[in-house]
Amino acid sequence: VPEIRFKGFEGAWDEKSVSNVATVRTGLPFDSSQFSDDGEFLVITNGNIQNESPYVDNAIGKRINITNETIISEYVLNIDDILITMDGTVGRTARVVNDKLVLAQRVGRLTANSSSKFLYYLLNAGAFYESMTLLASGGTIKHISLNDIACHPIKIPKLFKEERKIGEYFHNLDKLITMHQTELEKLNNLKKACLEKMFV
Repeated sequence: VPEIRFKGFEGAWDEKSVSNVATVRTGLPFDSSQFSDDGEFLVITNGNIQNESPYVDNAIGKRINITNETIISEYVLNIDDILITMDGTVGRTARVVNDKLVLAQRVGRLTANSSSKFLYYLLNAGAFYESMTLLASGGTIKHISLNDIACHPIKIPKLFKEERKIGEYFHNLDKLITMHQTELEKLNNLKKACLEKMFV
């Protein structure tokens, strides 16, 4: 039973595995010869998932054109998909908020059965990252499997209404944080410009 609840919700949460609440899969091993500077789709790799942002970074990476309908239906990402790093610093998470993205191999993809926002924040709370780090195998570069992700135990509310309320609450907090970060960047740029012009 969580220590803090929104008003109107009570009772114990259920324990399930990630695979009970989301479809778990990965991407496709694209050949570098397929990449094109003016490609329609951005190829998403582990490098697009960073701790500093709750969202998939769509400003970096290779682009590709895809005409195969099977590949488009299977590997083009949907808004609100959750991605998980499976190589290197394993267990980092990010949500998809842009379209025209296609997933490369060795990145975990979760498509939630109910509230994607709730599942993202649940996995981002710390326990999932710690668990994946402990499960990781390999020498210099660590790896986790889709099974490691799928079998991870989680606790979720019995009611979808509570899931949605929690997900929206943290989503709104992230929007507020992003807004303030943008304002801080503007103020820092203003300060820098003033310093350069005032102190000759």
